[in-house]
Amino acid sequence: MAPSSYQAPALGDTTNSSTKSQSTESNMSQSVSTVAQVLAEKGGEVFSVQPTDTIHDVVRILKEKRIGALVITDQSGTPQGILSERDIVRRMAETPGQTLPQSVEDLMTRKVQTCASD
Repeated sequence: MAPSSYQAPALGDTTNSSTKSQSTESNMSQSVSTVAQVLAEKGGEVFSVQPTDTIHDVVRILKEKRIGALVITDQSGTPQGILSERDIVRRMAETPGQTLPQSVEDLMTRKVQTCASD
């Protein structure tokens, strides 16, 4: 169900086919930044949890650290996946009232794309 403030485009109206946040214009930067530059600006600390932690633990950390995702690592610190706020919200919609006790490994994205800092 869409928010009450949402107004769908009229049939055949192509003038507003995307929101400002979805437009190519807003997603194209005047300059190109490297990962190293972004981390230097935002802070280079990366927070992680383990696959056996609960979603409740993750939500608490996301709130405390004011971040949107956590890297999932094994006991040796090797990345195993990632879990984002969006992953959690989707699961909450699928399993209302049952999400917080679930384990991270049940929700995490396992195939993570990585890149070098430069």
